[in-house]
Amino acid sequence: MILIADSGSTKTDWAAIEAGKVAFQFQTKGYNPNFISKEDIIADFTSLAPEGFDYDAVKEVYFYGSGVSDMMKPYMNDVLGRMFTKAETIYSASDLLASCKAVLGDNRGIAAILGTGSNSCLFDGNDVEMKVDALGYIMGDEGSGSYIGKRLIGDYLRKNMPENVREMFAPVIGKTRDEIIKQIYTQPAPNKYCAQFTKFVGENMDKDPYFHALVKSAFVDFFNNVITHYPDYQKYTFNSVGSICYHFESVLREVAAEYGMTVGVIIKAPMDKLIEYYSQKA
Repeated sequence: MILIADSGSTKTDWAAIEAGKVAFQFQTKGYNPNFISKEDIIADFTSLAPEGFDYDAVKEVYFYGSGVSDMMKPYMNDVLGRMFTKAETIYSASDLLASCKAVLGDNRGIAAILGTGSNSCLFDGNDVEMKVDALGYIMGDEGSGSYIGKRLIGDYLRKNMPENVREMFAPVIGKTRDEIIKQIYTQPAPNKYCAQFTKFVGENMDKDPYFHALVKSAFVDFFNNVITHYPDYQKYTFNSVGSICYHFESVLREVAAEYGMTVGVIIKAPMDKLIEYYSQKA
């Protein structure tokens, strides 16, 4: 049995493949190795694994997760090895590599994540060949939900948006200027706070040209500051995973075309494509 995992900050999607078919699919907590102990990972998985799941039947484990840097791979490999003692293959890698496998398989190309944050790389068919640093939500993360939300909030506070849009957004954000600044600068997870307002943007794309311009500007910044720095980027298709690329695909295709790129695979989450990829190898 092959066990694959796609782990984010809040949840991990698991799929067990046997004889080319999905035997189990379930969720656990997110297992970012920078923020959770090995003991807590084991306890949580044990409590949430479905009835009938056979640990000893697992022969290969492929774990893709947020926070699984080269430095943290031994940490994850150790805890996975303790859980699946009969496994002959234990493999852990970053969530970016999961996106590469999902949208490119074993082919060379450019893959990106456009969700709460953003990330990208040039994939050689096996591993990351080159990566332009995303720099995180303060200095970068262009094209992401946090970036779009941050721009939206800034435009609102500076009154740099049409008055009708400002009137629409005021009850949604529901805070004074000082409360917003305090929220962003003193409370936990300001990136997630900003990113939550992309739902408002998506729901109102046809209400005012401002919304389309806002999203397009975020994608233009992403291409200009990140994608164009990959050598010969125009010879590759643009492929991406994440809620932002999925929900704003039409705008993304518009921007990609302006940069001379053809859009390849755009998906919301990598698991279905990972199942397809590993089912062919089972």
